Formats: sequence, structure tokens, C-alpha cells
Amino acid sequence: MKTIVFSLLLWGIASIQSLAIMMAPATNISRDDQRQFIIDLKVVGYFYYLRIYDANHILLDSTLQFTRGYDFNAFLVDGDNRSLEVLVVMSLDENNEGYTVFRFDGHSLLKIPNS
Repeated sequence: MKTIVFSLLLWGIASIQSLAIMMAPATNISRDDQRQFIIDLKVVGYFYYLRIYDANHILLDSTLQFTRGYDFNAFLVDGDNRSLEVLVVMSLDENNEGYTVFRFDGHSLLKIPNS
């Protein structure tokens, strides 16, 4: 009788431990698959700042570019949860627009040469 009770007790403890392991959050799983980026374009005089933030508003990278453009817009060209491309369009005058493409790989912001 003691062995049956002892076996049932061990089985109960093992069941509770296995349930606790299944319910515990995994700590080694990368959360990069849920990463989001915030694009900020700010014009100051003849310069513009393009900044990339994560979802917690932590600055990941930025660039300062000289320009003589008047109006600016930043467009997300292509992106996923690890990288993105940003198109910055500058209205130089009524009939002329310039553009620059930047690629952010999750770590650094690179200016892509215009072809």
C-alpha cells in the first residue's frame, strides 16, 4: 500500500512539474520577428535628419544630409520586421524633384546611390 501511495505521489509531483514547464514562458526565443520601426524625418535649414527608432522610441540610427530642397516627404518603400527601405523625396522647385533611398538593416542606416 505504501508503494502505491508513494508512486501516486511521485506521479502527481511529476505531472505538476511538467505542466509548470509547459506554462512557463520561453526565455531564449528571439523577439526580432515582432520588431517594428518608426521613421522620423526632420528638416532644419539646409539639412534634414532621418532617424530610425524601434517600437520603444529608442534611436537605432540616424543620418544628417545636406540639401537645397524645399519640401520633404519620407516613404516606406519596402520593409519587414528586420529591415526597411525609406525613400526621401525633395521638391527642389515646382518642376523638379530629387530623391534619396536609405536602407536600414536593423543596425545601420545606409544611403543607396541613385542609379
